[in-house]
Amino acid sequence: MRRFATMLSLVLILTGRYVAMAQWAPKEFPISFWCGPPPQFVSPERFKQIAAAGFNLAMPACEGPHTPEVNLRILDACKAAGIKAFVMDERMPLRISGDPSAKERLDAIVKDYAHHPALAGYFLTDEPGANAFEGLGEVVQYLQQKDPKHPAYINLFPNYASPQQLEAATYDEYLNRFIRTVHPFVVSYDHYHFLKGGDRPGFFANLDAVREAAQEAGLPFWQIVLAVPHLDYRPLTEAEKRWEAMHTLVYGGKGLMYFTYWTPTGNASEWGPAIIAHDGTPTPQYDEVRRINADVHVLGRYLLNAVFVTAFQNGPLSPGGHKREPGTPVAFQDEAEVTAGVFRADTHLYALLVNRNYRSAVSTQALFSCGSHRVEHLDRRTGKWIDVKGTRTAEGDLRVEVPLAPGDGELYRW
Repeated sequence: MRRFATMLSLVLILTGRYVAMAQWAPKEFPISFWCGPPPQFVSPERFKQIAAAGFNLAMPACEGPHTPEVNLRILDACKAAGIKAFVMDERMPLRISGDPSAKERLDAIVKDYAHHPALAGYFLTDEPGANAFEGLGEVVQYLQQKDPKHPAYINLFPNYASPQQLEAATYDEYLNRFIRTVHPFVVSYDHYHFLKGGDRPGFFANLDAVREAAQEAGLPFWQIVLAVPHLDYRPLTEAEKRWEAMHTLVYGGKGLMYFTYWTPTGNASEWGPAIIAHDGTPTPQYDEVRRINADVHVLGRYLLNAVFVTAFQNGPLSPGGHKREPGTPVAFQDEAEVTAGVFRADTHLYALLVNRNYRSAVSTQALFSCGSHRVEHLDRRTGKWIDVKGTRTAEGDLRVEVPLAPGDGELYRW
């Protein structure tokens, strides 16, 4: 346990206490999407449909116009649905220096939206290169001065972007320059893992890199995962989408987004059906994502404000995965492909165990170093904690049989 105690001490040094230290302090786990309803579909009923699928944040449509008139209709619809929105406005500058009208436009944007109860924040841009960070930092700082209650949102490239796209020599440099220069409220990035020809190898390395950079800065991170088939990306099963969501959680993610909610127009060779077809019809993905989001919300009640301590992979390592560190209070007695994340919150240690196999269920024997504390399992159907029955090893660990559905996760605490 000495190595694990060192991990906890480091968490205390970084955070000062066992709670998340960040500007962004939502009351429930943020779940959103890319590509909201196009302007002609904006209505209270449409956004109630969004809320019914378990989304609590709306992002802009991928089709314009993004005008005050459209955005205020979106905000009114979100208010009726009980959710909030990040608004994209065509007047938004991406830097202040060298733009004489930038502050005037920003003042007008704040005046138009800041008063609205459904405003979550301001959407700035997607996947900027590092050369844009200085200007974006100016805009973020100005918006914070004018409207400190509503943050500015920026999404970053994944780790498979080229150095030319990143405008940085390495991905770590890209992340650290963003945090140091822009001072964001969250580190958000996208990573699309499921290709037609197989699985992209950098998913876990990307999670690790973003989590480490965000945690060092005392920031949460969000991940945007794949939902819509397009280009070289395949249609996903429910278990594959669940795998994406659960691995976002197990690595300490504090927000989950899907690409995309509404099926985009244009070629993209060609866009397959997303969660909602382009004509507004729910696809089979709608119910799949609704079920996944319901589980994320239940788990998120405990993980949103929990401090990430460590994550490791049991069994054969996936690319970018790490083996268990000695002293970690979770271990396994077999080679099952399970990812384990350990968190600290309230008076408990939490362990989220996720099946890395999205095709087959697995049953594994987990060992919890819980001392004299009782181990509980979260029943996601009822939201209640259930005492776990197990057997004690000679070392005093509790051995527990853990069944995991394909790509799914289960939460324990003691």
